[in-house]
Amino acid sequence: MLTVSELLKQMLTAARETLKNELQDDFTVVWPQLRTYTRTELKKIAETVAMIGRLRVEGKLTNRQAKILLDMQKHTTRAVLLTVKGIGLLEAETMVNSALAAVKQVVNKALGFKLL
Repeated sequence: MLTVSELLKQMLTAARETLKNELQDDFTVVWPQLRTYTRTELKKIAETVAMIGRLRVEGKLTNRQAKILLDMQKHTTRAVLLTVKGIGLLEAETMVNSALAAVKQVVNKALGFKLL
């Protein structure tokens, strides 16, 4: 079963490291402002993934619907991250992508189809 806490831990670590590599010296200025937003938004993605898992088991969600739900949450996360000064579209996109890449194998295996 997919747990939100474990997914979030892996996703947050990946997003933070990616941003650190992208921003280098500016990281120490931007991260304190971005940390809470990143944690909150990645938690929403992790919750969405866990919900998709539950709904798939119950037979209440198709693969297509699951991908649409995740896509909606990814777009929302990017939009929120873009509100922080010092974060551009490239950084926001890279953070989301690296967070999802960090949990890709475990999520896809648990769900039994390629969500990520």
